[in-house]
Amino acid sequence: MKYIKIITTIFLIICSQISVAQSLQDSLKIATEKLSKGLKEKNTSIIKEVLADNFAIGTRSWPASESLLDLIFQNVDFQSAELITKDIKNSNDTIFTTIKFQTSKKAEESVIAFSNDYKILFIDYFDRLYGQSRYRESKLKGKIPFRLIDKSIVLTIKLN
Repeated sequence: MKYIKIITTIFLIICSQISVAQSLQDSLKIATEKLSKGLKEKNTSIIKEVLADNFAIGTRSWPASESLLDLIFQNVDFQSAELITKDIKNSNDTIFTTIKFQTSKKAEESVIAFSNDYKILFIDYFDRLYGQSRYRESKLKGKIPFRLIDKSIVLTIKLN
């Protein structure tokens, strides 16, 4: 009887883990399907439903990144976006997985990051379209001296 209880407990734990994993995949798949539909139809309002408030393309967060998304619509002919669920990783409050974009020219895989509420934080393929990478080390290009006066940034400049 003792072994039956242990086996039953282990079975229930395994089943609950499988259920959680399936729920995660289902939620990511729904978000990806909306993204795919919005990209194919070049419709920002569909995509907005699945974007996090802090969705970013390169260094621009929403709503500033909306103009970059519009340029992507103009220049890339998306056919589909398919979630690749074999490599889902959780890190802190972010879920990372891979997405495969099919355009009229080629297929391209990309990392896609979701928040815990299954909203898209970034898509590194979009960053790459603008020559940026989240994985490249940042380097200091220069320094601009400034002063803070009454919570305002003041720059001193000289003109010819």
